[in-house]
Amino acid sequence: MKFTTSFVALIAASVIALSSAKAAKESDIPRERFYQKLTDECREEVTKSELFKKCLFIDVDMNTIKETCKGLFSDDCKNFYSDGLKYLPKCTNDPLMKQVLESNKETAILNNEYYCTITSDGKSCPSIVNIIEGDADPSKFNPEGYKLDCEYQTCIDKQLKYKQAERKYSKLTYEMFNEGEYNQASQDEYYDGLIKFLQSPECAAQTKNKDEGKIMSSGATSVKALGTLLSLVLLYVMF
Repeated sequence: MKFTTSFVALIAASVIALSSAKAAKESDIPRERFYQKLTDECREEVTKSELFKKCLFIDVDMNTIKETCKGLFSDDCKNFYSDGLKYLPKCTNDPLMKQVLESNKETAILNNEYYCTITSDGKSCPSIVNIIEGDADPSKFNPEGYKLDCEYQTCIDKQLKYKQAERKYSKLTYEMFNEGEYNQASQDEYYDGLIKFLQSPECAAQTKNKDEGKIMSSGATSVKALGTLLSLVLLYVMF
């Protein structure tokens, strides 16, 4: 299974299938679609950048998620998020890439904390597992999977922080992978409903674990299996 870690959450938000485990060829389509929107000079540099691949577009499965999270919180990635153009100078005049890198200053760390969070009982956030399972088998994806986090306060908090930041850049995310008109109303409806629910008494009433979780940022962290999925791991883990 493959997915784009720093953009995977936006998949559900934009209702766009950015990745699919049906075939490697299919899973590469979103990335190629984004690359084609860049200037020739920027595209050439990005496709050769190991740092870009390490910190943004990442192919990963549940067997490699621990190492992935470790990399996402490395000094290399933190520096890349804070000043991406320093590492991609040929993209200085690319309007789309400049917007992407600018948005990452606000969203990347929040995204990584959400996807790499481990609950106090050693599990990844349920909403992340839903995304991973849905990536492997779309028939298993629950469009309302964000509601599954209500059991864990730490997952609610991490998801809320990221979604609130992500909302600001939903139009940019759409433009990265799609053509045609962007529907702001539908995006507002999605985020309004999601945020309202996570802050609702209904969600709070389901919270059984209010302990603070941990961030999977080092190889020393262990995660219990969830269902048939995680023998090593986390999400998202995601995206």
